[in-house]
Amino acid sequence: MSTSLENATATSSVSLNTTVHESTDFEWFWYVEIVYLAMTFIFGTTGNAVVIMVELTNKTKYSTDYLIISLTLFEMLCSTLGAFMNFVNDIPAVLSILGSTASCQLFWFVIYTSGITSTPLLSAIAVDRYIHTCKPFAKWYSIQIGKRLAIGISAAGIVVCFPCIFGVYADDDLNCVPTDTRIDLVLYDNFLNAMTVVPFFVIVVSYILVGRGLRQRNLQSQAQSSQVCSSDQVYTRGKSYSRWTAVYFRIMFRIPN
Repeated sequence: MSTSLENATATSSVSLNTTVHESTDFEWFWYVEIVYLAMTFIFGTTGNAVVIMVELTNKTKYSTDYLIISLTLFEMLCSTLGAFMNFVNDIPAVLSILGSTASCQLFWFVIYTSGITSTPLLSAIAVDRYIHTCKPFAKWYSIQIGKRLAIGISAAGIVVCFPCIFGVYADDDLNCVPTDTRIDLVLYDNFLNAMTVVPFFVIVVSYILVGRGLRQRNLQSQAQSSQVCSSDQVYTRGKSYSRWTAVYFRIMFRIPN
């Protein structure tokens, strides 16, 4: 069965967990994975939560702030629920309690939504940075537009990724297994992968334009600084020449001070 990256990861994780539990040769890898998931859960959740708290406490919010809040919410959802569900799958005692088709569907929905929505949000942030850097006086782009853009991308990502819950079920061992019985996963995954191509190019082009704009601004600033320095030098030299000329005439013609 041909599946997406997420499906392949889930399937390989099931096979790897079975191998780990059946053989003690890979027991060290199991402990490493548990530590990694714990660190992802702790630092991912707390770090993203701090970012959200800081953004929400800011009285003045700009368009970038709303985009960052939306992106951070999805990242926290992935690091919290995603790491927790992987943790459940790695511990048979916990899996026997929490494992079910509903939990597999929730896990897939979180992974799909956070993965698919992050790229458009990053591209929106890149365009936002381009506008504020290269087109700071653009009247058509405002804080309200940035806020609506963040909400729109988040809602669209949730709607587009919702069908993924029909592509997974829990087998007799409570492992998450992909299925094509209710949805064509190959077509669906290709559609989602195509959605990430355009935002990727938008990110690249936007930051190239931002870099070029900053370089041009830096060159203009250096040119203006050089002109100011040249004017100051001419003024200083002229002032010194006038002072020595006045001293010369006072000496030659005995002009009192």
